[in-house]
Amino acid sequence: MFYLRQETVNQKITVKMVDSLDGFTPEIGITSPTIRISKNDGNNPSEGSFIPPSDGTWEELEFGWYTVQLDITDTNELGKIGIHVEKAGSRNFDSYGYILSTNIYDSWFTIASNQEVKLASDGLDNISVTEPSGKASTFREMVVQLFMRFFNKVDKTPTQIRVYDNTGSISTTQSHSTTSGATTVGDSS
Repeated sequence: MFYLRQETVNQKITVKMVDSLDGFTPEIGITSPTIRISKNDGNNPSEGSFIPPSDGTWEELEFGWYTVQLDITDTNELGKIGIHVEKAGSRNFDSYGYILSTNIYDSWFTIASNQEVKLASDGLDNISVTEPSGKASTFREMVVQLFMRFFNKVDKTPTQIRVYDNTGSISTTQSHSTTSGATTVGDSS
């Protein structure tokens, strides 16, 4: 499925063409295929009544992938749009998508030039990284304990796993024992 912006030039639909016999070998070097579109189910592909697109520029990408370019006339009606591509020796390609109004398309797929986007959340530096004493009971405490376990000093004695805090003091301990080759680790304390 694909989405197009209403009444917009140079929109491309990606098409995969494969061998008609095995159904998976990419067909390369296809030129001048028959391309048809149907807007709002107005044409039934089984009756062969799809119409040629106004633009229909065909471009090969690679490995059996191509694009079909559509123009304003091809995308002037809101709603469902179907595409049918055929060429001898290849399986027919059939897909459908939707032509969305400009404001809906833009709200889904584009960012206005005056809209600020941040990939980081404000306030993350203000989250306490103090490791809890004992077993973690909140998500924040679990993340901090996991971080401490991997990035702070940790040692293992014959009976305990000890995790140290940033000052070098023991922060948490976990008992462990080995019986018949199986190690059992207790809760942190």
